[in-house]
Amino acid sequence: MKKKVLTIATAAALVALAGFSVHANTTTASTTQGITQTQAEDIALKDAGVSRDQVDTMYAHSDLDNGISVYDVEFTADGYEYDYEIKKQNGRIVKQDKEAAKTNVQPLIKAESETTGSSDNKTTAADSTSAGNNTAITKEEAKAIALKDAGLKEADALFVKVEEDYEKGQLIYDVEFYGNGREYDYEIAKNDGTIVKKDSEIDDDAKEKEQAAASVAITMEKAKSIALAKVSGAGNNNIEIELDEDDGQAVYEGEIRYQGKEYEFKINARNGAIIEWEVDTDD
Repeated sequence: MKKKVLTIATAAALVALAGFSVHANTTTASTTQGITQTQAEDIALKDAGVSRDQVDTMYAHSDLDNGISVYDVEFTADGYEYDYEIKKQNGRIVKQDKEAAKTNVQPLIKAESETTGSSDNKTTAADSTSAGNNTAITKEEAKAIALKDAGLKEADALFVKVEEDYEKGQLIYDVEFYGNGREYDYEIAKNDGTIVKKDSEIDDDAKEKEQAAASVAITMEKAKSIALAKVSGAGNNNIEIELDEDDGQAVYEGEIRYQGKEYEFKINARNGAIIEWEVDTDD
């Protein structure tokens, strides 16, 4: 009789242990599965500053990006199209993109009167547009707009390009920079500072480029003047230039188009020496 009781007790203990093991395995599995699709949607919405009741359409699905499991979250809200890639494992935003919807372009930068509640002596984006090019922003202002949107200080960013361009018939500033291990690309309307499009993604080489930038001793404007000095008559409207990294060395790379010729160059960003200079006929 005593042996039977012990057998029953042993069996009960084994069942309890088995139950604990199943529970432990379930818990472990749930923690290694990563985030859910709904959580990925919430992460994207929070980053965009958009609530669910503001969303017009949303589509999310699982995907693979370079062998990494991600959620691709796309949605539209307030006249903009958003596209996010979010890592399943930890909810990290791998890539994000935002641009004005084709059917409804609205400015991202609100007028000061909208944010402060005062309308006296304030100029709205609409007023700026109707006033013409008198209110056009400068390159420095375009940089400031992009940095503010990215949540970075200028000291923490490596700018590789700030130049004028045309996009769909609109004069814009194309602003590209690195910061916090990411690559950022902005298109900002010159006439009123509207962010027309923005894109950011993790860049595995960003840290190397930022380290190379630590050796930069001359400004982009100084590099421009060095290059332009070699082409008599050419001015700022004839040159395109950006900061780049070449074999661990920070360089300014660009080209000058003037009087049917194209001048390509590289300038050492530490000492201003011209590393490369080529002249071709501009087709």
